[in-house]
Amino acid sequence: MLFRSDGAEPVLALGAVNLFGRPGERWENTVIVAESVGAVGLFTNAVKFSVGRQRPAIHYHTQLAADIPANDANVSFFSGHTSLAFACAVSAGTLSSQRRYPEAPWVWGIGLAGATATGLLRIGADAHYATDVLTGALVGSAGGLLVPLLLHPRLRAGSPNQTMALAAPSTTGGLVGFSGVW
Repeated sequence: MLFRSDGAEPVLALGAVNLFGRPGERWENTVIVAESVGAVGLFTNAVKFSVGRQRPAIHYHTQLAADIPANDANVSFFSGHTSLAFACAVSAGTLSSQRRYPEAPWVWGIGLAGATATGLLRIGADAHYATDVLTGALVGSAGGLLVPLLLHPRLRAGSPNQTMALAAPSTTGGLVGFSGVW
């Protein structure tokens, strides 16, 4: 491979959201970005191993084909690096916007620039076709947007933590009901 970008995007996205975020929210921001990355990673790997598309370096017998292990030769569709990079970037940007950080445009810009570079480098290294990278960008963006919005809708600047759970016996006997606000 010409360039490995495995750790650059998480460092950029997490660094940006935590640099511009409030100190009390940094751990929570990190966990939410990790949730997005985990969900996207599981989906990406399920598709990659189900589809079994041959990588361009293997298909076209380029010089870089020797660098690709045999068990990694048929997992081109879709780009895992790109989907994870976009999951990091979009979830960090979404968190910054949800929390109304004044620097949210910087988090979006830094994250999306790094994620786009990751995708372009994967094409340039003959590891993926353009369709692999575009699909990875769409899947990663969807996961990075949906996880913070659906699982953490109350992230607003200055809003109190509203986590509460209640357990009570049922009036019909024997069963316990649970209720809560997260």
